Amino acid sequence: MNKADLAQAVRSFHGGVTGNEALRIVDTIFRSVADGLATGQALRIRRFGSLEVRSRRPRRGAGPPRGGDPRSGRVFVSAAYRTPFFRPARGLLESLQN
Repeated sequence: MNKADLAQAVRSFHGGVTGNEALRIVDTIFRSVADGLATGQALRIRRFGSLEVRSRRPRRGAGPPRGGDPRSGRVFVSAAYRTPFFRPARGLLESLQN
């Protein structure tokens, strides 16, 4: 499923919405989610799941074989970063099993 499919679902659910309006609705939802995650807010949808941003600590490779460059033996340090994390709700997990 892609964004056009979601827009088509919105259009079919709401009979008076044109294709461009449905696409704008889907874009607005995704933009709102992205803006909320960028400001540290979490998105929680009942029976679907939650989406939040998690911070990952910097990591240091200790050289071969645990990390680093195997040819030169140089150790690397990866910077800390933030990444989105999705946790499915129990209702979604149960619906996938049926």
